[in-house]
Order: sequence, then C-alpha cells, then structure tokens
Amino acid sequence: MKKLLGPACFAALLALFAAGCATTEVEEPIPVDITLEELQSKMTRAMDPTGRYAKAKTYTMQQTTSTERFLDDPEVQRVEVKFARPDSFSLTTYEDNEPLSGMIVNGKNGWVADYRRRKVVQLDGKQLEQLKMLSSIASPDSTYRKIFASAELSGCRIDGKDYYKITCLHREPDQGPTEIYVDREEFLPRCWKTSFKAGNNRVDYDSRIDKYSLRDGVMIPDETTTVQNGHKQTTTVTYYRLNTAISPRTFRPPLF
Repeated sequence: MKKLLGPACFAALLALFAAGCATTEVEEPIPVDITLEELQSKMTRAMDPTGRYAKAKTYTMQQTTSTERFLDDPEVQRVEVKFARPDSFSLTTYEDNEPLSGMIVNGKNGWVADYRRRKVVQLDGKQLEQLKMLSSIASPDSTYRKIFASAELSGCRIDGKDYYKITCLHREPDQGPTEIYVDREEFLPRCWKTSFKAGNNRVDYDSRIDKYSLRDGVMIPDETTTVQNGHKQTTTVTYYRLNTAISPRTFRPPLF
C-alpha cells in the first residue's frame, strides 16, 4: 500500500488542472541509496504514520488561497475538497462565502460548474481521464509507475539541502514532466514542478510546501507557495478530517 502525494497535494494538483521549490537554484546531481519503491514506502510511513488515511473511506479539506494581484490587494478565496473512494471528488471555490466554480467527478463522468453564470459543462473523455489520473494519486495502493507513463528516481542537492527527485512522464504528449522533490531526511515531498498546455498557452507551475502539520493522524502540507507563470499564490489548510459524512449528491453537478 503506497500513498503518493497525499490529499493536500492532490488538491493543489486539481487546482493546477483547473486553471517550490521554485527551482531557479542550481541542482547538483548526487547518487541515491534506495529504489523508487523503497522511497515510496518510506514516504507512506512519513505521511500516514498511523495508517488512518489508508483505511479511510472519505475526507474533507478546506483551504484558504491568497493570490497576488498587480497594484491591488491579494485575491482571497476558500477552496473545499471532498473525496470518496475509489474515485469520486469535488473541488469548490468560494469567494465571500459564495460558490464561484466547481469541479465534480463521480468516477464515470465529470463536470465543471460556473455558479455565477449558472452554467455546467460536462468534461470530455480526455479531460475526465486526466482528472481520474489525479484522483488516483490520492489512492493508497497507487504507485508512480502505475499512474504515469514512466517514473525515475535520482538525487540532487539544492543550496546545500539533499533531495530525492522523482521525474514522472505523463501519457499525454502536451503535458510536460512532473518533478517531485522529497526531503532525504524526513521523506516528505517538499516541492514539485510541471508544465502543461492550456489552449494555445504553455503554463509553468512550481509549488513549494512550506509547512507540514499532523491533522487527524495524517501529515498535511499546511502551508504551500505556488508560482504559476510568474503569479504567486499561497495556500493554507484550515480544516482536514477523515471519514466525514458526504452526501452522494456532492458528486453530481448542481441544478441551476
């Protein structure tokens, strides 16, 4: 049973789809002393030390995001993620306690909801498969090599700090590699970066986990800093709970 990035990182990747180690420092290659499979086992124990997440059926998480704006105050929003095994989830963004947008997947179908325009768009097959791939990241029995086309382990030293580096290649040709940097002492993911195509534009995405906290027996990335094409956003987890009661209606599109 190997848990990968964990629920909070999963939420961040969902936000990436909806829209660091910002590694501008020089990476010095260093050798690795374990296999990728051994590293994943150590990451699982570090992130889920009691095994509660692996046994949980659902979780609910709330986050506050603050996005910098030029010559203006930051844009502050609340994000709520609800997940139910095996592959149902919803991600809803709120502003002033009013829902702005939502992303819903029930395993077979997926939708994007615009609450202000009162409009729902069903995801096409490619979009749905991408989201289902992301949901599998939160599954305790997934591995990087199951999810991605390939995953390779290397080592690097950045500013005197040693990391394991996992380079994952996606099955989609327009998706750049995802690189995950794992602390070699704590075995916790500390940053990841990727790039992807959004319409005719290329998006570069770098995220750094600034702080972890133990919530409901799970090590959660409490504070994260993300830079997407030069735009900086900070995310803080405000609530996290396993085995929450979630209505099946949560994983169906809203009726406007």
